Amino acid sequence: MVLFQDLAAVSADAADWFHVITSATRAGEVATAEHALLITIQCQNACGHAQEPSVNYMRYYFGCAMCDRGEYDKAFRQLEELRLCYEHLSNTDEEFLRLN
Repeated sequence: MVLFQDLAAVSADAADWFHVITSATRAGEVATAEHALLITIQCQNACGHAQEPSVNYMRYYFGCAMCDRGEYDKAFRQLEELRLCYEHLSNTDEEFLRLN
């Protein structure tokens, strides 16, 4: 986890920060993972959401990881954020939703 944090600290790439999210979650460092998610969202906002993985993808996997850890309130918070995003979409094609 520390290696990913050190690499991400000098990066504005969402994928680098996503590695921090996943490694911190696996290490039980939930606060670090949540902080990395916020930084990842800032990276995506700064680049016009042109990077991969998308914010929704990260929220989904972070929420699943929180559920696996028994952190149901945190998992539900991510689900709620996804709901807010997806309820405003007019395109509900499965492929479009999978990519966003």
